[in-house]
Amino acid sequence: INRYMGILHWSKGGACMLNIDKKRCTGCGTCENVCSQNAIRMVESDRGFLYPAFDESLCIECGLCEKKCPLNVDTPVLEYKQRVYGAWSKDKKILKASSSGGVFVNLAKEVLKQGGVVCATRFENDFAGVIFDSCDCETDLSKFCGSKYIQSTPKMIYKDVEKYLINKRRVLFVGTGCQVAGLKSYLGKSDENLLCVDLICHGVPSPLVWRNYIAELTKKHNANGVKCITFRKKKPSWKEYSIYIEFDNGKKYEAKKTEDPYLIAFAKDYMLRPSCEHCKYACVNREGGYYTG
Repeated sequence: INRYMGILHWSKGGACMLNIDKKRCTGCGTCENVCSQNAIRMVESDRGFLYPAFDESLCIECGLCEKKCPLNVDTPVLEYKQRVYGAWSKDKKILKASSSGGVFVNLAKEVLKQGGVVCATRFENDFAGVIFDSCDCETDLSKFCGSKYIQSTPKMIYKDVEKYLINKRRVLFVGTGCQVAGLKSYLGKSDENLLCVDLICHGVPSPLVWRNYIAELTKKHNANGVKCITFRKKKPSWKEYSIYIEFDNGKKYEAKKTEDPYLIAFAKDYMLRPSCEHCKYACVNREGGYYTG
C-alpha cells in the first residue's frame, strides 16, 4: 500500500489539513515547503492537479502545515487608497516579444541591477509542464517571459526565496495570487527586499490536459519534441492572438485562440482547478500589495 494517501491524512488525531475542503486547495505547496520533516509532498490527482500528501511515519504533529496554509490566513485589509496604473515597456523589442506590456522584463532588470534575484515560472526543458525557477543574470530572463496557461509547480521555491532574503538580496517574486499568498504565509514576516507581483489570473488549467495536448500535437507533426511555445502570438492582432508551437524537426503549428482546442477549453473554464471557482484571491485587495508581519 502506498503510504502517501492523497490530501493530508492524520491517524493520530489533532487538527490537520483534512479540515480544509479539497475543492479549496490551490496547490500552492506552502505545506510542503514548511514541513521540517519532509513528511509532505505534492502528488498529482487523476485530473492532473497537485495536492499535498503526507508520510504518517515522519509527521511530528507540529501543526505548521495547517497554521501556514494560506487558506487559514486572512489577507490584511489595505489601509491606504489604492491607485491603478496601466504600463508597458518603452523598448519595442521587449514589447513585441512579451505577451502583453513587457513590464515583467523592466521590473526584473531593475532588480538584477541591484544584485537581486528573479523568481518566476518557466517551461520545463521538454515543455511538458511549468515550474518555478530563479535567475540572477539578465541573459536568462527570456525563459521566464510570456504567458503560460498551465498550473505551475512551486516545488521548493519558497525556501529558496527565504535563503536569498537571509543573505540580504533583493527578490522579485512573480506568481498567481495563491502562490504569492503561499510565499508570504511561509515567510511569516515582512522584508523590505521582497517585491511580489501577483498576476490577474483567469484560473489555472490542468497540467495533465496540457501534457496530453502537446503530446498529441508532437505526434501529429512527426516530431520528437518541442523547440518553443508562444501562447499569445500577436497574430492576427494583439486582441485576437494565436498559439504558436515550433517542433524540433522544424515544423510549426499556429492557431487562433478561437480555433485552438486548448485555448478554447481554457477560455470556457473546462479544465480549471476546482479551487479557481471560488478563489479568495480574485479580488481588489491583491496579495502583492502588502507585507506580512
